[in-house]
Amino acid sequence: GPLRREEVHRPHLDASGATVRAFGAMAVLVFSACKAPLAQPRNVVLGNVIGGAVGYLTWTLMEAVGLEAVTADRMWFTAALSVALTIVAQEQLGAVHPPGGASALLYVIVPPMRAMGIFYPLCPCALGAVIFVVLGMFTNNLSAARAYPQTSWTSTPREEAAPATWLEGYVAKFR
Repeated sequence: GPLRREEVHRPHLDASGATVRAFGAMAVLVFSACKAPLAQPRNVVLGNVIGGAVGYLTWTLMEAVGLEAVTADRMWFTAALSVALTIVAQEQLGAVHPPGGASALLYVIVPPMRAMGIFYPLCPCALGAVIFVVLGMFTNNLSAARAYPQTSWTSTPREEAAPATWLEGYVAKFR
């Protein structure tokens, strides 16, 4: 039969499934689009931490003023606000990373995420991002045709150098 209003608006995500979805988007950027600015370590780590922190702060503020998303009818506002503020913060700090928006959204719409409280931006947001960056540095640099990261933490473009051997080329990618 037709869906009732409560069924359409009720989030059906658990914490593990939601985290896997956000990390899946991060994996596509880091492992497949490794040359994209959005996939660079600074953007991945800071963008995800910003998203987690903004999600936490938005929920906490809305809760403090009595406007938290305690019902599905009001969840849309808190969710939209957390993503919008994440985009603004990422743009201002020069660390745009779309999965960071998902991190903010997940904190708002998935109750088990909120149980992590202030630790949510650290784990899974920061820890997950750091693990992805480390794995990306290893796997993307196995091919001579790929180099990750493309920029340093301070976003300075890297200089290209012609390596004498494959091993020197591999090690040079981390400088």
